[in-house]
Amino acid sequence: MKTKIISYNNKKIEICIEDKQKGRSFDKIKTPKRWKLWTHQMCIDLHNDKGLRKILNLELCSFWIAQFFEFNKENGRVAWFLVCPGGVGFSCFEVPQYSLDGLGVRFWREVK
Repeated sequence: MKTKIISYNNKKIEICIEDKQKGRSFDKIKTPKRWKLWTHQMCIDLHNDKGLRKILNLELCSFWIAQFFEFNKENGRVAWFLVCPGGVGFSCFEVPQYSLDGLGVRFWREVK
């Protein structure tokens, strides 16, 4: 897994910079121990930083993220982040069995 260490929200984190496990549905994703899915806020903050956008390979990507709506969590829906030539956005109401060939996952963890 290719990673970078960056400062984010006054913490040092190690962050995956490539989409892993491409083509897997959310319910088949294997999260490594002590790692977490990116959050929607991380996607927004890191994509909006033009310098980090390039370093973190956020120019064309598509990956599962942590669901950010309680209603959707309670109803078993999952979320993903997408950057394509036409725009940037989220899909927040997918079923866990949904998959696309190019849809992957990215992880992060806090480091000391």
